[in-house]
Amino acid sequence: SCLVYVPKDVYTTKLRIQITQILKRHFKGLGDVQHTTYFSESILARTLYQINVEDMDTIKYDYAAIERELTDACKTWDDKLSEPLCSVFTDEEGKRLSNLYKDAFPVSYQEETNSLTAVNDICHLETLSDDNKLAMMLYQPQEEERSRLRFKLYNLDEPASLSEVLPMLENMGCNVIGEVPHRITANDGRGRWIMDFYLSVD
Repeated sequence: SCLVYVPKDVYTTKLRIQITQILKRHFKGLGDVQHTTYFSESILARTLYQINVEDMDTIKYDYAAIERELTDACKTWDDKLSEPLCSVFTDEEGKRLSNLYKDAFPVSYQEETNSLTAVNDICHLETLSDDNKLAMMLYQPQEEERSRLRFKLYNLDEPASLSEVLPMLENMGCNVIGEVPHRITANDGRGRWIMDFYLSVD
């Protein structure tokens, strides 16, 4: 049995499943893991995980490694973004950007974007101003075929018009196979947009 305490404000079904998988893997669990979660006036949610094992006496596990994995799993997406921001920028600037973009990215963006990619997007967003409301990036993801490209447009206040963007991409010899817009609501009151295009080239 394992008793795990998690802050209530980050406890979700997704997190519970992650914790279950971590514990089952480390303890070489068999079958389903049973769990019971308790909520009280405390700021922490308490979950008891019961893991079926063949012989606990023969299982070797690293308590520190389990603790590190559980701690990392409990970090929010914004927590994971803050660390590389402070590495890429100065500590002061990293903290400023962390506060500026805290809770700014929609769930759809968070689900498909890791923290390093988000830092790169923030670098482009930070180039935007009243005199320069547009930035762009064309690149080829390492995991994609050579004929597949990604194109990102970064806009301040309003998204770019598709009627203007699509002909431009087509003139470049690209076929647009998908487009996902993300509205970034930063804490300075200014709206920012990332328009992510999926492209193919003949």
